[in-house]
Parts: sequence; C-alpha cells; structure tokens
Amino acid sequence: MAAAIDLAIVFGYLILMLVIGFLVSRKEDLEGYFANNRKTKTLLLLTTTIATTIGGGAVIGIVSVSYQHGIGVGIVFFISVLLGWLLVAFLSNRIKAFSDKKMALTIGDFYAERYSKYARIAVASVLAMATFIWMAVQFVVMGNMFSILTGIDFRLALLVAAGVTIVYTSLGGIKSDFYTDAIQFWIMLLVFIMLIPIGISHIGGINGLSSLPASHFNLFTFGGPLFFFGGILLGIPYALVSMDVWQRVYAASDAKTAKKALTLSAIIQPFFYAASTTIGLIAAVALIGIKGDEAIFRLMETVLPVGLLGIGMASLLAVVMSSLDSLIVTLSAIVTKDFYKSAIKPEATSQEMLKLGRLVAFAAGVIALTLAYLLPDIVQLVIYGTTILLIFSPAMFGGIFWKRATAKAAVLSIVVGFTTTLALIPSLKEQAFVPATAIGAIIFIAASYLTKHSATENIELMKVV
Repeated sequence: MAAAIDLAIVFGYLILMLVIGFLVSRKEDLEGYFANNRKTKTLLLLTTTIATTIGGGAVIGIVSVSYQHGIGVGIVFFISVLLGWLLVAFLSNRIKAFSDKKMALTIGDFYAERYSKYARIAVASVLAMATFIWMAVQFVVMGNMFSILTGIDFRLALLVAAGVTIVYTSLGGIKSDFYTDAIQFWIMLLVFIMLIPIGISHIGGINGLSSLPASHFNLFTFGGPLFFFGGILLGIPYALVSMDVWQRVYAASDAKTAKKALTLSAIIQPFFYAASTTIGLIAAVALIGIKGDEAIFRLMETVLPVGLLGIGMASLLAVVMSSLDSLIVTLSAIVTKDFYKSAIKPEATSQEMLKLGRLVAFAAGVIALTLAYLLPDIVQLVIYGTTILLIFSPAMFGGIFWKRATAKAAVLSIVVGFTTTLALIPSLKEQAFVPATAIGAIIFIAASYLTKHSATENIELMKVV
C-alpha cells in the first residue's frame, strides 16, 4: 500500500501538469491549440509521439495478456509497430505537404479532400467512437492504479486523476499536450527502468522465468495463428489510420523534421512493448491468482519500496496521461472541424472554433469517464478500439496509392466494415479485426471498379512531392 511520501510524489506530479496546462493556455489561438502553429522541432515531436503511443492501454494491456498468456501479443506489437511507424515515416513528406497546403487539422480533412464530405463524416463518426473507447481505457487504468495502490475507492480515484488531465488538456490543447508529453516521456521511462531489474531480482534472476509453463513462450497461445499473423499484417497500417499520428506530422516544422522524428520513434517504440511483455512474465512468476489487469500494479506494490513506489506510480500515471491528453485533443478537433465547421457552421470564426474546442475537450473527457465506469475491462476495450480503427485502412491506402479509388467505395467500405465489426466482436472477440478488415477491403476494391469518380475527388492529392 502506498505510503504518505508516495502519495505526495504523485500529488506533486499532478500539480505540475496543471501548472503547465495553465501557462501554455494563455494567448492560445486555433492553430496553436490544434497544430502547435506547425513549428514543432524534432526532440519535442519525438517525445510527444512516443509518449502518446505508449499509453496505458498498450502497457497495461500487454502486461495483462503476457501475465495470462505469454509472449505472443508482445511479439505482434513489437513487429507491427516497428514496420508501421517506418511506413508512416516514409509517407510523412506527403502528409506534411498536404497539411501545409490545405491547413489541415484532422484526418477527416484528408478524406474530405481526397474523396468527399460524406467520407469525412463517415470517418469522423466512427473515429469519434473509437477515440471515446481509447479514452475510457486510459481512465480505467488510472482508476485501477490508484484503487489498488492506495486503497481509495475506484470511482473516487478515477475522478481525481482524470479530472486533472481533462482540465490541463482542455485549457492548452495540443500545445499543452506536447509540453506535458515531453516531461511525461522521461518520467514514464522510470517505471520500466525500476520495475524490470528489481522484479527480476525478486524472482531469483532471469532463470526464474524458466518456471513458467511452456504455453507462455508459445506465439499462438493468445488468439491462435489467426491473431498472431493477422495482428502483424494489419497492425502495420494501424499507425497510419491513427489521427494523433497525422496531427503530429501536421504540427512538425517541416517534412524533414517529421520524417526524422517518426523514424526514431519507429526504432524506439518497440522496446517499450518488449519491456511490457517482460514485466508481464515477471508478474506471472511472482504473483499467482490475480487479475491480469492488476498485474503491473500488484508487482509494483510487491517489489518497490516506499518512495520508489511513488515514483513508479507517477511514472505509470505519465504513461496514461500522455495518451489521454492526445485523445482528448483528437476528439475536440473532430467535433470542431469535421462536424461543426464543415457540416454545421462553415462561416465559424477561428475564435468560435477555439472556444468550442475547449468546451468539447472538457465534455468529451467527462463522457469517456462515464464509459470507463460502465465497462472497466481494459483488454476488451483495447480490442474494441483497435478493431474499429482498422476499418479505415482500405480507404486510407487507396486514397494515397490508388487513383482508381472512389469516394462512394470509401464510404461504403467504412460503413460495411464498421457494421461487420460490431457483428463479429461478440463471437470472435480478439480475432474479429481480421475478417472485418478483409471484408471492408474487398468491398472497397470492388466498389471502386464499379463506381465512377465524383466531381469532389482529388486523385492527385497525395502524389509524391
């Protein structure tokens, strides 16, 4: 159980994040709120990219699955993240050129320019749902950590930790997100630096892992071969359909900066997933009969002494908050630009959009917090969020690489893919993303051949520059 000094460390960290959010929010404009005025340099872009991607859902989810099933999921993430982010780095010059020319703020801007306003609305609607789910993941992680390590009621703990993130993000937007991420990146390293060597020592050295059953070292224990190979294949485009990735390219000072930061991110990120897998295996040796979602918290409680536990809690909180703040900004941008500005009030001024963006950021956090209360299963939420996002990949790849791709095909593939996902998740669970994405891709290709380009389409939008 956390001691007073541990709680003081965590409290100090939360206060620091609030202060940064307040300072950054002063004299903020729309471009600063959603794109950091497109002037972000390499180091800041690198730290915010990694900190955002390595969120509570990824870390706690992989630790949980590794504790219960072994190394398979960690290997899937390691390979797919490495290749996926190299792909994004390769395409970053096109994305940056598009964003600077069109002053883009959301991924929906790409679908609107390449396809149609209907494609924008389809993407924005489904993306908003997926973002809510991912926000709920981070909230559940927060609540679980405080509840387990402090004894505070889950709901009260969730309210306190979530409230801080909602406030500083709604005030400062993506600029606040970037600067807090830069600090959180270094803080979040501590939980891995401390927990792995101390945990290995606790189980009697690296040889202690040999006591695990052979199934923990079988690549197919979780989800079978379909999940393993499908996860690697479809995990590669996952980075490309994540809006927070596009926002970071938009915010880069130039294409060279974006490519450098994303390439370095592709190299560094996989090791966080390897570290999370290792922590899950250590917990499987050290702790018997606990819930997988609690594994990292129980391990911290068991092996970290007073003081280091507080640092570990702050570090893990940084992992969560660095993703949560980006998700809040993402949802705010979707509602403000893709719905309000594009479909409801095209004449809206920048000042009106900034005010609405802050209001939406706050409201979105509160709604996602409610979802976390209703469905506090981390692994299940991660599966839902990932599966939903992947349905955009056929239209995304088609829009970038295939001139034959049409607006009608894009909308149809998204609608059918989303419907198929909802239909298959109850029965196939972690395997649903494979057939759902495949069906969406088939529909997209077939419909592109059967339909004609509309007047709104720009098939040269993402040509090499």
